[in-house]
Amino acid sequence: MWRGFEHTNAYVECLCRALTCQLKGHTAIAVLKGVAAVDECRREAVEEACQRLRDNTVEEVIAEYIRICTKPGGAGGGNCGNDTGGETGGGRNIPHSL
Repeated sequence: MWRGFEHTNAYVECLCRALTCQLKGHTAIAVLKGVAAVDECRREAVEEACQRLRDNTVEEVIAEYIRICTKPGGAGGGNCGNDTGGETGGGRNIPHSL
């Protein structure tokens, strides 16, 4: 009876286990697809940032210089414009308004 099941309860229990297993499988696939989408988005964001840096190198360097020099307690202590220069000793005063 019931294709090998002794009682209807055994058939219903088997059916419930199969449906529960299927639901868990669909949930796992959804989680994996979500993780893959987040990873792809992060890779694209990194590539876009790198491309922006390649395309606008000078502007990005100046922006980073200003960010560091205007930050209280930063590497320049807010005094980067009074740099004395390196070996040449020909220091430059770069205005913070660039």
